[in-house]
Amino acid sequence: MNLTLDLRWTMRFPHLLLIEDNLDLTDLLRTELQDVGYQVSSASSLAQGMAHAHEGLPDLVITDLGLPDGDGEILVTRLREKSTIPIIVLSARDDVHEKVRLLDLGANDYVLKPFSFPELLARIAVQLRGTLTLVLTAGPLEVRLDRHQALLDGQDLQLSQMELALLTLLMRRPGQIFSRAEIVRELWKDQLPQQSNAIDFHFGNLRGKLRQHTPHLFVRNIRGIGYALSLLP
Repeated sequence: MNLTLDLRWTMRFPHLLLIEDNLDLTDLLRTELQDVGYQVSSASSLAQGMAHAHEGLPDLVITDLGLPDGDGEILVTRLREKSTIPIIVLSARDDVHEKVRLLDLGANDYVLKPFSFPELLARIAVQLRGTLTLVLTAGPLEVRLDRHQALLDGQDLQLSQMELALLTLLMRRPGQIFSRAEIVRELWKDQLPQQSNAIDFHFGNLRGKLRQHTPHLFVRNIRGIGYALSLLP
């Protein structure tokens, strides 16, 4: 058996264009989307959004309607004239007729503000499904980001959401030992004490599930330093 640790991206990061004039919301969404692996460009006006859409060739556009130099409806219409790129509209306008009109003009989805971030992620995934393959590999282990699933030799490991997030974090930066502080910052946004037992609890469950399937691939706990993904010789 070849035990060479083969950690690599077998994908390109999906590129999202966010067009929103609320800069606080833009910063929040950019951070959240980048944390789960997306590339994010942003624009705060209709003109900037059109320019980025044509020059940056994003995989998906997320646009507000109330932009300072025009309505997002114009952007949907113009983009759809020349492109089949998925478009998700974000708006506080809760009007059925307007939603139908935007969808008729070519928008792929309409998300009402305020919204939950997991809901937006799910809607993005639906629009990108079948167009991009999002896979991290480490030997026989695969993390399929588009399906929120970890597979070992093709078998689903049945990881919890947090176990999957921890495994994905380790696999994104091959060979790196992640300190407890980095893990808390990346996954809990510094809202969890670094010495919390929750970190060890979730890692313990993850290590146990990996051991059930292979004696070679495991999560190392480097005492006093942090965690890393390794292969046993």
